[in-house]
Amino acid sequence: MRGGKMLDRIIDHILVWHDKNGVSTTGYELNNLRLNYSLYFIQANNYYKYGQPLIEEDFECWAYGPIIPEVYWKFRIFGGNEIHFTESYMDTKELIHGPMGDDISAVLEMLMSFDNHYLNNVVRNQSPWLLGKREDIIHKESIKEYFTKEVYERFINF
Repeated sequence: MRGGKMLDRIIDHILVWHDKNGVSTTGYELNNLRLNYSLYFIQANNYYKYGQPLIEEDFECWAYGPIIPEVYWKFRIFGGNEIHFTESYMDTKELIHGPMGDDISAVLEMLMSFDNHYLNNVVRNQSPWLLGKREDIIHKESIKEYFTKEVYERFINF
């Protein structure tokens, strides 16, 4: 996952953000599952705000939620444990600045209120997941169609 892909930059942002905010602030460790949930809701947020994907990779329907396989395999060494901030897993080692970085950080801050179990229950009752289960892929168009203003605002104001 080297080479400066947008996905790599977003993951770096998430790792740096969690390192700076820590478990004591968020209440939840950043593990592989939470990393993938974060990516999913960052994608949803971008559709909600801008009508287009931020992440080009597809999410797959795995047992515990939406997963980007290459992300899972990169961080599988940590199992279900916390992903430790380490430069060997990073490309840029910095936050993304500007509106995109602000949007990503806002999603991460919003997710602080929810544990992985709650996020799993939310995702598994959404139409992108239910439709994706038929093919094992969560299609970008179904994420875009689902995360309308009403649905997204209902989720973030829970």
